[in-house]
Amino acid sequence: GTLTVTVVGAKDLASPDWKPYATLRVGDKEQKTKHTGKTSTPEWNETFKFTASSHTQKAYIWLHDHKTLGKDKEIADGEVEIWRHIQPEGMTQADVFIELR
Repeated sequence: GTLTVTVVGAKDLASPDWKPYATLRVGDKEQKTKHTGKTSTPEWNETFKFTASSHTQKAYIWLHDHKTLGKDKEIADGEVEIWRHIQPEGMTQADVFIELR
């Protein structure tokens, strides 16, 4: 089936000087949000669609600081156990908040 994920935003990032963006991976597909301006509370409100099955156990997310020059820096990461929050029958959507490390 199709798993639809909306990345709303983040809060309480350690630095207001970061230009954060999020990378999501479900299965072997990765998608990225746009990077924001410098902020510790970015808002993206971007929606992505992924192919998922009962074998797709987790969604992974990373936050990076966008660098104009040089390599972007990973600033946080986390994961969600998909089937803990939704079920193919019954509960087909859920709001999930992730505490990133």
